[in-house]
Amino acid sequence: MSIALNSTLATAPELRSAEILESITGVFAAKGFEGASMQDLARAAGMSAGNFYRYFPSKDAIVAALVERDLAEVQHEFTRIINSDTPHDTFRELVRARVENPEPGKEVIIAQIEALAARRPEIAALKTRMELEILGYLVAAFARIADVALPVAEQRFTAHAKLVMLLIRGLSACCCAQPGTPQIAADPALAELVMATLDRTLADVAASGATLDLPLTHTLRKA
Repeated sequence: MSIALNSTLATAPELRSAEILESITGVFAAKGFEGASMQDLARAAGMSAGNFYRYFPSKDAIVAALVERDLAEVQHEFTRIINSDTPHDTFRELVRARVENPEPGKEVIIAQIEALAARRPEIAALKTRMELEILGYLVAAFARIADVALPVAEQRFTAHAKLVMLLIRGLSACCCAQPGTPQIAADPALAELVMATLDRTLADVAASGATLDLPLTHTLRKA
């Protein structure tokens, strides 16, 4: 498993698709995936329905694009961690930013994707892929922090990675209201508990790495 920066420049259609996704996120957050019509989405994007369908022929295509967008953001963040001279501090900084500044609209959409996954196998497959990729990024980051080879990190730190995912997901769920209802303010005390648990987890990762005489392979570093 390796993480590398993607240097490919986005094409004009890709940039336009990203703009459309940004413009329709609020509609999904307000009405839900099933409540928002394709006409609603086209209107929010300032497009005719026919032109909108050229970019996104179905809601499933929109869900897939949202997942790809979020995974690209996560990959960028974890590439920063792995290529950092201080991976522990960079990891903590990025998680704290996510914990202290949740994005309610995005969290509502993630919650809706999870709900859809319970009924739609194709959405469940997307959700599983997203979770596995994020788990892999976390394990790779822990390998970098502990200075151990990736196979060792996969054996030692997969449970740690799952714990971090549960913490972030749980905190996000606390700030996630139902579509069309007021968003719930983040709880500072809960955020601090999450960060304290994260610090203990990172300390355990670093201590585990110190007991092993296995250097980190350079496959995790940027070439």
